[in-house]
Amino acid sequence: MGRVTPADIPSQGQMITSSLMKEEMEQEIIRYTGLERGTILKDYARVRDRESIFFEHGAVVKYMYDMVKTVLGPFGQDKMVSKDLGAAPPTRHVFVTNDIYEFLNLLEFKHPVAKILVDMAKTVDSEVGDGVAAAAVLGCSLVLHGCDLLRMGLHPTTIVEGFEMGLRTCLYRLEEIAIPIRLEDTSILEAVALSAIRNKAVQNIEPVVARTVAGIFQRLRRIPNNYLDMSKIKIERTIGPSLDNTLYINGVILRNEVIHDEMPKKVVNGRVALISKPVVTRDFDKPVGYDEVVLEFEDPTAYRRYSGYREKVLVEAANRIVATGANILFLTKGIDEIAINILRKNNILAVRRIVPEDMERLAAATGGTIVTTPDLLHSEHLGMARLVEERKIGDSEWVIVEGSMDGGPQSILVTAPYDEFARDAEHLILNSLRTLAALEWDPRIIPGGGVALLDAALTVRDEAWRVGSKASLAMERFADALEDVHRAIVANAGYDQLDVVAEVRRMHYRGMRDYGYDVYAGEYKQFIKAGILDPLYVVRQALISAVAYAELILKIDSIFYIPRTRRELMEKRKAERRRKGKRPGDWVEEKQY
Repeated sequence: MGRVTPADIPSQGQMITSSLMKEEMEQEIIRYTGLERGTILKDYARVRDRESIFFEHGAVVKYMYDMVKTVLGPFGQDKMVSKDLGAAPPTRHVFVTNDIYEFLNLLEFKHPVAKILVDMAKTVDSEVGDGVAAAAVLGCSLVLHGCDLLRMGLHPTTIVEGFEMGLRTCLYRLEEIAIPIRLEDTSILEAVALSAIRNKAVQNIEPVVARTVAGIFQRLRRIPNNYLDMSKIKIERTIGPSLDNTLYINGVILRNEVIHDEMPKKVVNGRVALISKPVVTRDFDKPVGYDEVVLEFEDPTAYRRYSGYREKVLVEAANRIVATGANILFLTKGIDEIAINILRKNNILAVRRIVPEDMERLAAATGGTIVTTPDLLHSEHLGMARLVEERKIGDSEWVIVEGSMDGGPQSILVTAPYDEFARDAEHLILNSLRTLAALEWDPRIIPGGGVALLDAALTVRDEAWRVGSKASLAMERFADALEDVHRAIVANAGYDQLDVVAEVRRMHYRGMRDYGYDVYAGEYKQFIKAGILDPLYVVRQALISAVAYAELILKIDSIFYIPRTRRELMEKRKAERRRKGKRPGDWVEEKQY
C-alpha cells in the first residue's frame, strides 16, 4: 500500500460536490422509473391520504378527550407536569394545575391535530377566560362522533352541515332560556366569578377571589370611557397578610421606589416628565457601556477640566427638567448623583430604572410624551397624575401612579401569604375578570354546569327528527356531544352518570328546564337559584370554537409532509456564511440531528 499524501484526501468542496451529484443521480433514477414522489413533490416529501390518517386522527382526539374531560367540574382531577426549564444545566420544575389551558400550554405536542386543539383553547381563554375545558371536551367529542359517521359512510360535507344545523338550533335554544341580569347586582357577579374559577385552585381562596373580582369589576365599570379592554389591565403580586388586601389602581403600579429619601414620597396633582435615556455624562458623549469607559489624565488640570465639564452637563440637564415645571420624573435608565441633588432641592419626586413597558403605560395613564434626553423636554410633553405615592405593600416598596386619563391602563396588586397562593390568585383573577367582561357585552346568564347544553340537546334532537336528510344523523350526534359536559362533571364527582343524565332529561322533558345535579350537595337543584351560572356569551364562544375545531379536523382528507431537502439546507448555510462575510471555502457542513 502506497503512502497517502494530502493531495489524496478530497477537499470539503469536492465532498460536497460529490454528494450533490449523487443526489441528482438518485433523482434521475426516480424520474426515469415514473415514481410520483420524484416527479411532483419535493425530495423526501410524503403524502398521507384519508385512509391512512382517518384512524390516526381518531386515536389522537380520543387520547386528548380522555385527558381533558377529567378536569371538568368542582371535583375534577388535577394534572401534574414535570418539566426541565432554563439553560444548561436545566432546572426541573413541577406544576400541578386544574386549568386545562395552563396544562395544555405546559405540554409540547408533535401531532398537528393536538396543536390545533391547543390553539383553540388559547382562543377561548384569551376571549372569555372560562369555558376552555368545556370547549375542548365538546370539540373532541364532536370529532369522535364525526369519525363514527364517516365509518358509516356519510360524507364530511354532510356531517359538517349537520353540525352547523345543530349549532344554530342550540344557540337559538340558549337565547330562549337566557335570563337578563343587572350588572349592579354584586351577588350575581360573585356567583358567575365563582363558577368560572371553581376547582382551579385551593377551595378556601375561591370565595375570596370571587368577592375581590366582583368589586374590581364594579370599579372598572364606573370609569368613564372604559370598555373593559383586558390588554390594559396588568396584574402584579406580592407577599402580604391576606388576599382581602388586594389593591386596585386606576393607573400604574411600579415595583420601584423613590430615588432619594429626602425627596417627597407623595405628590397630588403632579406634572409628570418621562425620559427614556440615562442622565449621566458618559452617555452624552458616545454610546458605550459602563465597563468600557476609561479616562486617563496626564496632569491635574485635565482632571479639573473634565470634572467641571461633567458637572456643567449634569446641572444643565437637571435645570432643564426643573424649568419645565415638572415635579415628578420617571426614567427608564439611571441618573447621576449631581442631578439627583438638584432634583431633591427642588422637591421633585424621581423614580429610575422603569421597564419600557411600564413607561408606555405611564404615558397612556398621564397623557405625557416620552422624550429621549432632558434637552428635548418641554412643558407640552408633561403629563398629569392625580396621585403619585410610594407605599410599602407586603414585603416590597411600590410606587402608585393614579393617572388623569379616563379609559387608560389599570393595575391590580395581588397580596397573598405565600408565592404559590399569589400566583394562583393572579391567574384566577385574570380569568374571572375576562368572564365578567363578557357580561358587559351580553348581560345574560344561563344555568351552568352543562345543564343548559343538556337542555339544548333535547331541542336539537327534536329538530333532527323533523329534518329528512342524512344531516339529521349528524344533528343527533351533536346532541349527544352536548350532554358530555354534564355527564363528565357527574362522573368526576363519583356518581353514576347514566342514571343522573337520564333523570335530568326526564326533568327537562317535564318542563323543569334549569334543573341539574348539584355534585356538591348530591341532589337535584335549580341551578339558577343555587348560583351555578354561566354567561351566555362565554358558552356561545365555547360552542362556536368547538364546532370550528371539529369541522376543521373532519374535512382534512390528506396531509403533506414537506421537509427541507439536503440541498436546501446546504444552500441556506452557504447564504448565511456569505452574509456573515465568510468565504465559500470556509464553509463546513454541520451534522443534523
